[in-house]
Amino acid sequence: MQCSDIPESKIDSLASFIDAATAIAAEWDPVFPWFRGEPGDTATPLTARVFRPPRPGAHYDENNLLQSFRRRAPLMGLPIIPRREDTDQWLFLARHVGLPTRLLDWSEGALIGLYFALLEESPVVWVLNPHRLNLKSVSDSVPNAFGLTWFTPKPDKAGNVMVNVASQNINAAWGLGKGEMEFPAAIEPTNIHPRMNAQHSYFTVQGAYHGPMCEQVGEDCLRRLLVRVDDQEVVVRQLRMLGIAHSTILPDAEALATELARFLVVED
Repeated sequence: MQCSDIPESKIDSLASFIDAATAIAAEWDPVFPWFRGEPGDTATPLTARVFRPPRPGAHYDENNLLQSFRRRAPLMGLPIIPRREDTDQWLFLARHVGLPTRLLDWSEGALIGLYFALLEESPVVWVLNPHRLNLKSVSDSVPNAFGLTWFTPKPDKAGNVMVNVASQNINAAWGLGKGEMEFPAAIEPTNIHPRMNAQHSYFTVQGAYHGPMCEQVGEDCLRRLLVRVDDQEVVVRQLRMLGIAHSTILPDAEALATELARFLVVED
């Protein structure tokens, strides 16, 4: 499957974006859709950063990145420091401070997804049905309910092991890929960083397939909204009026400075 095969809608205003997102939500009811903003011209759409080459002829050492981050980060002024054994929380934290991981960021907030898309020159908002995604791995997935990311099932007396779609790909990130599932898993993370709460954060965790998710799953799970407005800055200002601004979804002093520098400008 090609990513271009995913159904798409062209967005020319904030109002048309809200209409399109609302229509998708109605189609997928009762599932709450997730939203992710990306550049539309990337060669690796919907691909976790750790699986994108940092430069030609190179790749990231996933396990070494995570282990080194867990060893060195505790003295770096983090808001919360997980216990060493809470590998799921370390993975969430690493992603939200910028480490390449197998996590893809999503939000339950459509306007948050749009804001991040508008940081790009050719913005696209992907819309995901997390329930249908998880059904590809487990048949008893429940809409808007997610397994425990810290729970690893043990074999029963017959040697059978229950599939935990929420933890297997997370554990694989720390275990050199051992036990990873074929499909990505949609998970609800522990809010281990203020940004996660502000962004209504959810994640997909890539598994054995390291390429674009849109090549692996089809239109039953994904939609694509191509944002082609006349002036992106106008829409960014409209979002700020609605409470979606750099400092509200990235609640720290650096983001506040970025926001102030963008808007508090006097024309000559």
